[in-house]
Amino acid sequence: MKRWALLLALAAVVAAVSTGAGRLVAPATASAAASAPSPIKFLTGPNSGAPLDIAKAYLLAHRNELRGTNVDVEHLRLSDQYEDADTHTTYIYFQQTANGANINRAIMNLAIAEDGSIITLDDRSVNQPAPAPAPLAPATSAAEATATAVADAGGKATDKAELQYVQADGGDLRLAWVV
Repeated sequence: MKRWALLLALAAVVAAVSTGAGRLVAPATASAAASAPSPIKFLTGPNSGAPLDIAKAYLLAHRNELRGTNVDVEHLRLSDQYEDADTHTTYIYFQQTANGANINRAIMNLAIAEDGSIITLDDRSVNQPAPAPAPLAPATSAAEATATAVADAGGKATDKAELQYVQADGGDLRLAWVV
């Protein structure tokens, strides 16, 4: 019985809000509030050009402000890009790399408005030694790494193993099979 009462109360609130009866702003101040500047601040103002070019230029210009140090911005790998059909916001995802190999979980993504303004940057870059560590041939093969991981997890076999750098506890990058 209490669930029905809660659902009825929720339906009444939704109806009040959708008809304007549930407004929290007095009608006299509603127009002033609607014309007030937005408190949301974008990272940049409008920019011209393609969203991917805007994103790359921003990362190059702000490389010293990134979470990771010595991030090789020139060699970030584009991992995804798409535009939201409703908002026309473009979302761009970059994978941090070292010596051509992905750095596990080191991703940066940007949201770019239709006018080229950069809305947000989610920076999960990691410290990257300069120069990047030379890749060493792993002691185990992809098949051996996969078999060990499957046995440890008690799962079924997979053939998806990728050689990536992973960040060790001390922050160093180590080449490993990511299964």
